[in-house]
Amino acid sequence: MASGFGSIVARYRRLGFGWSLLLLLGCTAEPVATLCPVVSSNGEQSSDSFRRRKLDVLFVIDNTGSMAAKQQALVASLQAFLGVLDVEGHQTDYHMGFATTDVGSWVSPEQPWTMTAGACDSFAGDDGILQAVSCLDRKSGSAAAAQACSSLCPNRRFLPMDGTSFLSGYRGFHNVPSAMEFDPKTGTTVDRGPEYALRCMGLVGDGGCGLSSPLEAMKRALDGHRPENRGFLREDASLMVVIVTDKDDCSVQTARRAENDPHTRNCTSPDSDAAADCFDPAFRCLARNLRCAEPLNTAGPKTGCQVRTDSYLEPEQNYVGFLRTIKPRQNFTIIGLWPEPSVNGGGPVVVVQDPKIAGSAGLRTAGGAQAGCQSSLDPNIVGQPQLRLNRLMSLVTRPGEPPWTGSICEPQDYRSVLTSQIAYPPICHLLLGDLPQIPLRHQDGTPACMIGDVDWNTPDAVPARAMPVCGSPCCDAMDKKQPRCGFWSDEVVSACASEPESCYCIVSPESGDSWTKARYGVWRPRNAEGPPGTSVNIRCAMQNESTCMNPPESP
Repeated sequence: MASGFGSIVARYRRLGFGWSLLLLLGCTAEPVATLCPVVSSNGEQSSDSFRRRKLDVLFVIDNTGSMAAKQQALVASLQAFLGVLDVEGHQTDYHMGFATTDVGSWVSPEQPWTMTAGACDSFAGDDGILQAVSCLDRKSGSAAAAQACSSLCPNRRFLPMDGTSFLSGYRGFHNVPSAMEFDPKTGTTVDRGPEYALRCMGLVGDGGCGLSSPLEAMKRALDGHRPENRGFLREDASLMVVIVTDKDDCSVQTARRAENDPHTRNCTSPDSDAAADCFDPAFRCLARNLRCAEPLNTAGPKTGCQVRTDSYLEPEQNYVGFLRTIKPRQNFTIIGLWPEPSVNGGGPVVVVQDPKIAGSAGLRTAGGAQAGCQSSLDPNIVGQPQLRLNRLMSLVTRPGEPPWTGSICEPQDYRSVLTSQIAYPPICHLLLGDLPQIPLRHQDGTPACMIGDVDWNTPDAVPARAMPVCGSPCCDAMDKKQPRCGFWSDEVVSACASEPESCYCIVSPESGDSWTKARYGVWRPRNAEGPPGTSVNIRCAMQNESTCMNPPESP
């Protein structure tokens, strides 16, 4: 490679592909074999991935004092969720784990507050640790939470038996004790052990810190810093994060954790910039994150509420950025069961005074009909105003897709919200891979890429035989027709049917997609799978648009 040009390696893993991509910071299209030396990485992939869907499901569940009934409704819906994963002919190789929203409140491990903060008296809380704990063994929480546990968790033995902290299953094999029972609906004997395990682990209780922080808890559960979570997140599996909470996110910036101090003072004068200690910490998350037309240190309805530019909470886009470091965008999805509608979707923001606590420290969000949401079936089920989670969803929702959310206040809908997403492409094998930049071209106009099959034990090896570029009809069809879950569309199959050998196409990103510059797809004769024991390796010379005057056009 010409001197003066550096290189960076960006690795992506897609369900059904194991590949490495070498980005070359130069303005030339030398032979790819020269520009792309062998690089090394740890990868595990096989052609069985084309048939074997792998899905890691992380439930991040609010464990604050208002969640007992909602958790009970959630775990009751998990039987149907499990049934969709295990349905015959479409079995999914899945991991399923539970984390709580408790990440503590202290500034540092050795720096407690000078007054009690109750359940928030810790630095890390549950720290994203997957909760392989039976609810029967939880000592804190309300009587309602204990009652829900005793009615739904039959035995404390329904926990993972293999030393992991999550449920795993594939084709009838699970890592939890079996419970063979007669099913009167089907007239057959079924194993209810996995269902019982999900109930016992999913009832995480309601004794956690009131500063509910699902986004930070999600990151901690997935970032690899906790050895207890080892093995849950797989490189070749798609990721689904299910956030379940009845309030907005309160993930405080690390540098501003001092503003969690539970000390309060009475700030009587209406002030849109009232300091953090003017509010109780639980209400502080909302009051110091929103700016409304009316000051939040006074009671009454608020209008025109927007996120403050000086919010002490971690920006939502930072968590989206984190997800993108561990999974390609097409390989993760977020499902939200939280208060709907959101503040910017017409949800009310009403502040009331706690009659037992005078002054601004006694301000709270309203309950009942003035709450952020209220159940249409049970008026006792309410949620607080929410905006951050809705903003997060807008950042991860692709153009043309609906946001995968349901209201936490409508437990009767939990089941449909969860199960309707299982067949959606982000958790299926997708046939088009993302390229973060546009490949350079050879003088004949073909992409400066080398794509071929390699042994799955050495996914970064140089392919022994490079695939040619497919013909224009085939590539045009790939460019225009999004594949179905795991299969090329009929139009692509027809357009590519005359290709005599395996070939590839570089196609444009989807309309409105600002995250990728191009995509690639591989066609095999008769729409076959790849050779057993292989993965696809792709190497492309990339244009450095910051230093090159004339970046190549997209194919």
